[in-house]
Amino acid sequence: MKNNHGDDDNLDGRTNSRVSKDDRMILALLQNPSVPKAAEALGVHPSTVWRRLQNPEFDRRLRQARRAQYSQAMSRLQQLNGAAITTLGHIMLESRSDHARVRASTDILKLSQANQDREDLLARVARVENELFGEDLPK
Repeated sequence: MKNNHGDDDNLDGRTNSRVSKDDRMILALLQNPSVPKAAEALGVHPSTVWRRLQNPEFDRRLRQARRAQYSQAMSRLQQLNGAAITTLGHIMLESRSDHARVRASTDILKLSQANQDREDLLARVARVENELFGEDLPK
């Protein structure tokens, strides 16, 4: 249905042109390091972007997009873990450079310690949750 401005209205009262502008603005904010850079990429004044950021619905959609982008990055990082450890192990065992072997060994030890600390913390949290909630842990 056309509104008074010649744009199609959505069921929620927004216009298709607004949805499109918001989507482009969210993408620009995800792809650029600052509001001024995002505004430049969009060809608008930074105050235009700052004003949209004050809108609670726009802010919610931007945060949702950032969470999705972060989740995708973490999935990719997890996919690369095995190759990274293999590479470090190869460097540690076979590199001709003493510096590279020491660095790879140190990195492996740091990663191992961080993993152990994480496992210890998860076990402690599980014990506390069990003491507080028993078998009926909150979802």
